[in-house]
Amino acid sequence: MISETITKNDLTAILNEVLPPTPSEYKKLLWTNSSPAAAFAAQTVGLNLSEYDEVEIVATFLGNIVNTYSVRCPVGAGSNLAYQLLNTETATNASTFINGVARDFSVNTSGITFGNGQMTYSGNAYTNWSDRAIPYKIYGIKYERVAPPQVEFPNYSTEEQQVGTWIDGKPIYRKVIPANLTTGLNTITAPSNIDTLVTLRGIEKESSGAQAPIPKAHLSTFAYQIGIYYSGGNIYIEVGSNLTNITSAYIICEYTKTTD
Repeated sequence: MISETITKNDLTAILNEVLPPTPSEYKKLLWTNSSPAAAFAAQTVGLNLSEYDEVEIVATFLGNIVNTYSVRCPVGAGSNLAYQLLNTETATNASTFINGVARDFSVNTSGITFGNGQMTYSGNAYTNWSDRAIPYKIYGIKYERVAPPQVEFPNYSTEEQQVGTWIDGKPIYRKVIPANLTTGLNTITAPSNIDTLVTLRGIEKESSGAQAPIPKAHLSTFAYQIGIYYSGGNIYIEVGSNLTNITSAYIICEYTKTTD
């Protein structure tokens, strides 16, 4: 048999999966090319990347730091410093029309290995050019996972429980009081030292299987109504004369205390 009961821990786990931790990005400059306009041969830039999730590499198109572009790559992967000129852009090298530049690289925890710079021009295939797609800056990127707020569930008990704070800064307590109700006026001892009664409500069950809130209103007659109030250390519940089949009731009190 499959149980349809779901526990508090089950629901918390489900909600934390539906609402996954929110990533908070931390970015740090790790390396700067001191000669970004000079040729950059295939080489490895040694960096400790063990604490980072990704790197961001800023490159220059033709060694001019005014014209830069960037590529991001996870640590442990590889990518390409590729830049394709848009139709609205032009770049020339002597009389040659440049279509785009590129440079392969791979990232691991000990650094970044760069291949040769490449360039395609006048519609030809990419060829090696060490002064193209020059790495300029390298950033380490780390994602810190911020857990979502934990789901809190109301705690109902016949023992007094602290459940919150009232507007005056005092603690709010909750207590559930089981009660046997008959028609007419019922007197129930309230929790001691009540200062402010924040909530006073309940539920009644009847032999027919019906359940109703306390207080209970009725459209046509007071004989089916239930009233509830607090006075002088007691809770008073007025049960209408036609409600003769109540089998059990629970009164929920939330309150601050004079002793706090």
